[in-house]
Amino acid sequence: MGASGWDYTVPYQEDLVGAFDALRRKVFEEREYYWGPGGDWCPEEERLPWPETEEELWEHELVQQDGTHSILDIFRIIGPDEKPDYSTMKQVTEEEALRVLGARKLTRAHVPRFGEFDHWRWYGRCAVLHDDRGSRRRSASGVSPETESAQWIRCGPVGAAMDGGERGRHVRQGLPAAPS
Repeated sequence: MGASGWDYTVPYQEDLVGAFDALRRKVFEEREYYWGPGGDWCPEEERLPWPETEEELWEHELVQQDGTHSILDIFRIIGPDEKPDYSTMKQVTEEEALRVLGARKLTRAHVPRFGEFDHWRWYGRCAVLHDDRGSRRRSASGVSPETESAQWIRCGPVGAAMDGGERGRHVRQGLPAAPS
């Protein structure tokens, strides 16, 4: 099986955890994730219905092994001094942005180079994207979303290449579905 990587850009919120929680809810509710036992690739008579809760989603062994190839694979945002672990996400610091990309305030123009930040399997990165004036506030209505400040979230590559053993163990340890 292969691996996947994915990116999201969401409107800027002062509260990173709030933006993260809202994105997770949206992805789950809109079924924008890999549901192995219920996809079109399964014979119709073998398909399972989409789960109604994240707990139900993670009860399925295939999901524990392969993940959802989405933000749902990330359970917790870690601090700048914490070591990355499976299913965690870490924000790019200003110091890291300056060291890697030569700018403290990142914008959408920097996104194509975000692959240069440290990243590992089953681990996400996120960054505040400033608007063209260097602000992180949401812009007034009528301003193009392409120039508005935002949060960028990436994880990847994620996949069964890791065989799911560690991933399944980690999920079964009872990590919460979303940060508290």
